[in-house]
Amino acid sequence: MNPENGSFKEIFRHEYVDAGVEADDEGTPFGIYTTPGRIEFTALDENHPWSRAVQALQRVFPDGSVRVTSSTEDNRLMVVHLRQDTKTPEYFLFDTQKNNLNSLFDSRPWVDDSKLASMEPIKLTARDGLELHGYLTLPVASNGKNEPLIIVPHGGPHGPRDRWGYQWFEGFILAGGYAMLQVNFRGSGGYGPKFERLGHGEWAKKVQDDLTDSVRWAVDQGIADPDRICIFGWSYGGFAAVMSIAKEPDLYKCSVSGAGVYDQNIQYNEADFATNTRWGKRYVDKVIGPNEEDRRLASPTTYVESIKTPLLLIHGEEDARVPIDHARALQRAMENAGKPRPRLIQLENEEHTPRNEKNKEEMFRETLAFFDKYIGTKP
Repeated sequence: MNPENGSFKEIFRHEYVDAGVEADDEGTPFGIYTTPGRIEFTALDENHPWSRAVQALQRVFPDGSVRVTSSTEDNRLMVVHLRQDTKTPEYFLFDTQKNNLNSLFDSRPWVDDSKLASMEPIKLTARDGLELHGYLTLPVASNGKNEPLIIVPHGGPHGPRDRWGYQWFEGFILAGGYAMLQVNFRGSGGYGPKFERLGHGEWAKKVQDDLTDSVRWAVDQGIADPDRICIFGWSYGGFAAVMSIAKEPDLYKCSVSGAGVYDQNIQYNEADFATNTRWGKRYVDKVIGPNEEDRRLASPTTYVESIKTPLLLIHGEEDARVPIDHARALQRAMENAGKPRPRLIQLENEEHTPRNEKNKEEMFRETLAFFDKYIGTKP
């Protein structure tokens, strides 16, 4: 934008994903990052020192994504961050004068990188013609055929999206020997405001159809064994993990739901963002609906009669974003419908996302044991 006359000149546009402008320590833009599949860098100023460094190091790490995080004032020394899917994030010191690169540290040295798997970008078409993008990650040494599959809908759902790179939260699924499918369903962030608005009012409808269509795509491609498919999700992903087995009771062999939104009226009246902020209830009105009946129809508790898939619930006791009352309400609803009461693992002193190492270990172990019971091939 020219501030003198208010005129605009377009310098970059991606076909379908949002762009992030990258600036140096002085705030000068030099490039753009996009994530249509893997992360891509586009130089705005080819001669900027940071731009030259990124492009040079990108040739050194063709399978990763390089970012300059800071530099000395003369741009001789730069701290560089390397993001990959098959390696935990690493930081380097780059001497631009000597063209020398030295490792500073690995962010997670305790992780065995040999067990990390390659994330492959995928594209599929939903039943109404909408193009969807996401990632398929196969276990190390997999031939990509007839695999036991876990679909992992991301949280949010509006704003966040699944991205390429090391998966600190979901990676235990691959280490357990399962293929993982992540899809940026309608309503996800990162694909422009129109795509995000397509998910408003569709939590229990078209967004669910996108997940179903994604699983069926994996089956049709011969990737997934149709008799060994489970779903795992956290927060909105937990909502989807329960709504999916209510809408598609024959598609999944098991479901693990963490910190899920199961009753939209509980969320409307008890969640921190809805009770402590002015925009919270307006947000629910916008993405779910403005009245109690809208919220009832967008609640998994409404549809428990059709659930026959084994279900495991996990929830932090101190969760204010999605209170644990959701899990207890779902248990009551299933009991009232004559269904088995799903087991609830309560994580002590834990809020919305597990941070305590003991709780994370319990969550990972219990989830893998649940998968192994219903779709595993190992003892």
